[in-house]
Amino acid sequence: MNRHRPDYPDKDRGFRPYCPSRPVFGGHTAEYDLYIRADQILYDVDAQTSLIMRSRRTENQEDIHTIGTDNADDYRPMLHRWIEKYANLVCARLSAYIRTQPKRSQVNDLKFWEEMQIRLFMPEYWNANVFPLLITAVHDYIVNAVLYEYLSLELTANDPVTISKRQLMDENYDKIKEYTVAAIPGQLRKPLQPF
Repeated sequence: MNRHRPDYPDKDRGFRPYCPSRPVFGGHTAEYDLYIRADQILYDVDAQTSLIMRSRRTENQEDIHTIGTDNADDYRPMLHRWIEKYANLVCARLSAYIRTQPKRSQVNDLKFWEEMQIRLFMPEYWNANVFPLLITAVHDYIVNAVLYEYLSLELTANDPVTISKRQLMDENYDKIKEYTVAAIPGQLRKPLQPF
């Protein structure tokens, strides 16, 4: 072994592959629970579609094509599937910090989950102050993604409202990336590259 670095093999003696090595990850982690509630997402989707429908109505138009959603809507099963799709994309984005399968709770006879619990194991240098912002970014990402899917069916894909929902969806996805790698200032040391 090298006398200056006891955990590295000495070059003169050669490499010994069966030597015990130190564990790679020696830091502590903290657990955080992130909840995705389907009823809150559906409430926001319903509220935003009704606002879009009101903004498109003029004084002379009484029978305007309805864009709004409600509980009796035919699109409700599709909305549930879109929520499932984008919640799984969030889980895929956060997969480096998830060690257990996300838990889904169902209410009696409903086939769709009402709440998804994602347990995150964040490293010790992660800035926990951005956790509320991460929750908001995940919620807004799923809401804007479902609205984008819905409005691209009801309106055209070239409609300004549909395009704005797509842009908001991309911005929220970038925020999720940014918040998951947020570190406490001074905790990470980057090697200097002089040249």
